[in-house]
Formats: sequence, structure tokens, C-alpha cells
Amino acid sequence: MAGRCISVNHEALGTVRVMRTCGMMGEVVGKAAYLCVLHDATPRDVHDRYLNDLTNLLKQPGAMRRDALGDDLYRDPNVAAVTGYFNKAMDAVTGVPQAAPKRIAVLTLPGIVVDDSHAKLTGKWTEGAGLAPLVGDGYRYASAQDPSEARFNFAVPQTGRYEVRVAWVGHKNRSTRTLCTLERDGQKPFKLRLNQREDSPDPQAFHSLGVFEFPAGPAAIILSTEGADGLVHADAVQLLKK
Repeated sequence: MAGRCISVNHEALGTVRVMRTCGMMGEVVGKAAYLCVLHDATPRDVHDRYLNDLTNLLKQPGAMRRDALGDDLYRDPNVAAVTGYFNKAMDAVTGVPQAAPKRIAVLTLPGIVVDDSHAKLTGKWTEGAGLAPLVGDGYRYASAQDPSEARFNFAVPQTGRYEVRVAWVGHKNRSTRTLCTLERDGQKPFKLRLNQREDSPDPQAFHSLGVFEFPAGPAAIILSTEGADGLVHADAVQLLKK
């Protein structure tokens, strides 16, 4: 009888191992298929060129989501976090997380602030809200392959020196060469490139581009996909009087 019980237990353990192996195989195949579609690649390409991407995807928890093929991953707040278990009697649910994306209201920010919802957009932009913190209800992003521009227009009330700040949260699929153009009334446009894979130490995710002289009158900050090598991120711009 003792030997029979041991045999049954080993059989049960084997079944669990097989189920776990099949589940993992299904997850690997599904995420490898996603990479094939995303990069127009073959399964061999996934192994030879995108293995690190596949490994990173497999490290993501099951509650991660994306709304479209090229969108950012974000934690689905409607899915409960579940710890691993050997059988369902040992399942432990920690509850639905409260960590909705941190949204910063424009009216709470000092200085001159223009959100992406008030930017003049040309080309193809996608709305997103998976990377936080963010200003307003979300942000926009555009592919380097789509000629696109986000123009943030504003009026400078008085001549002086202003710190120019642009909001974005770093992500590995963002451009390291985002074209940013500063237009000031009566002056030649000033252009620079932004590395949008970098995060900011600022708790509201604003990146300082420096302090510039502004005459009173119309001005603009323009983000463009021209020359970009990844997704261009457009959330908000801010001017602080110095």
C-alpha cells in the first residue's frame, strides 16, 4: 500500500510538471509570435536577433497589457496579483492593485504649461497612458517611419530668461534622437536632439533643456519624428521664469 501511494504521488507530480511545461511553452510561443509580427521576422530571427527581447517579455507578469502591437506595456489594474502555487488550495491573491497611472493636472504646475491635448498634431500620433507619471489624461507617441510633428504653441507674457522643460518617461523603444525645435518671436529656430530613453530625476518626469532668452510674444516648442530612431514621445512642455 505504501508503495502504491508513492507511485500515485509521483504520477500527480509528473502531471503538474507536464502542465507547467505546456503552459510555459504556450507562453514562449505566443510571445515569440508577437515578436515575429512586430518585426516582420521569422522564428529563426527571434532566436538569432531578438532573443533578449523575448527573454524580457517572459519576465513580465501575466497582468501586463498593451492596447496595440507597438504600444507600451502597462499593468492592468483590473487583474488581481496572484502568487505562484502548487495547487489551488494554496492560491494566495493579494488583491487588485491601486496603482493607476499617476496623472498630473496641468493647473497644479507652475509657469507656462501646454499639454499634448492642446498641441497642434500633424501626421500619425497614438494616444497612450501606460508610462507614468504623465501630465493630463495621457500622452502621444509617433513612429519614426511616420512623418509627424507635435507643435506646442504658447505666448510669453514678458521678455526674460525662461527654463524650458519637456515631459516624458524613458522607455527602451523611444527615440534617442528626437528632434526638438524652439521657436521664439523674431529669432532663428533653435534645434536640439533629445534622448527619450532616459528618465528624469524630476518626480513629475520633466526634463530641463536649459535656460533661454525669450522676447514677449508668440513662441513654440516642436517635437518631430524627423531623424528619429524610435518612437517620439509628446506629453507636455513647461516654461519657468528665471
